[in-house]
Amino acid sequence: MKNALFFLLAGLPFINAQYGNSNDNSMTTTVSSTTSSTAVSASSTVHKIDVGEDGFTFSPNTLTVSPGEKVEFHFYPQNHSVIQASFDNPCHPINDSSFSSGFVPTTKESTSVFTITINDTSPLWYYCGQIGHCQAGMVGVINPP
Repeated sequence: MKNALFFLLAGLPFINAQYGNSNDNSMTTTVSSTTSSTAVSASSTVHKIDVGEDGFTFSPNTLTVSPGEKVEFHFYPQNHSVIQASFDNPCHPINDSSFSSGFVPTTKESTSVFTITINDTSPLWYYCGQIGHCQAGMVGVINPP
């Protein structure tokens, strides 16, 4: 019963999604520390995801991003992370080369920004690795199927 509840909670944000390519690493990552907006050229767009601003959430938790565009993860209290997962196994790293922000502990909005560049339109599933956060539904997807 406990395992069934765990999988139900972890899968809630993905309930209407289909399976993506769970072995695809379709982005590049950078981590920066900045307090101002990123300058954007006319050919690229930057999307912002708030990590933990409203509790155990990514906001938005679903985002459609074109190849070449960037996604910035902005961290809010307490201690959160962003780790690549698969649809099949949402609360575990997809593999040893999964993107991961590491933990970003903060008492206010952090100046650390975790940025990924999207290389194609394959789904990218991610979660917060803090104990209990993914299980509470802190998961998201870029380019859902």
